[in-house]
Amino acid sequence: MFATTARFIRFRRKNLNQTPKLGIIQNPRHHCVRSTFFMKMLRPFLLTVVLSLACSFAQAEPKKVLVVTATEGWPHTSVTTAERVLTKLGTTSGAYKVVAVIRSGKRPEDTAEQNKWMEKMRHDCAELMSPAALNEYDAVIFANTTGELPVPDRDAFISWIKAGHAFIGMHSAIDTFH
Repeated sequence: MFATTARFIRFRRKNLNQTPKLGIIQNPRHHCVRSTFFMKMLRPFLLTVVLSLACSFAQAEPKKVLVVTATEGWPHTSVTTAERVLTKLGTTSGAYKVVAVIRSGKRPEDTAEQNKWMEKMRHDCAELMSPAALNEYDAVIFANTTGELPVPDRDAFISWIKAGHAFIGMHSAIDTFH
């Protein structure tokens, strides 16, 4: 291997004195000077790019998320777990923050209590899912929802999604509004 390296060095030294062809640099020192100048100019540029990216990621606020676990149908026992896990994931990752939760709880047996229960769910949905309120969120998560939820303006909700906001449906969310 040493003999091969020595031959390459001799070949390189012998050919450096020839006229350069196709942009080959004749003087190796000239190449080093250009390279050093380029590196001196490149370092501040790269440093600026890296710092600006780091600052933009550091300054990005977490996304605001509305979690809906209300249900008119069968209430899943995992609803409280879903609320807790979604909140904890957002807190630990810093990617999002659960700003509100619409929950219904278990449907009461008594008819009078059911009316109060339904009225509370309608009020919460009207307040937190109105077209004006939706503009405060980056995403809405339907976690284990079922049945016909009292969303105040379905068309506005669909338009909000089409405008680029996130809608996530978990587990039985497919059973909502079918």
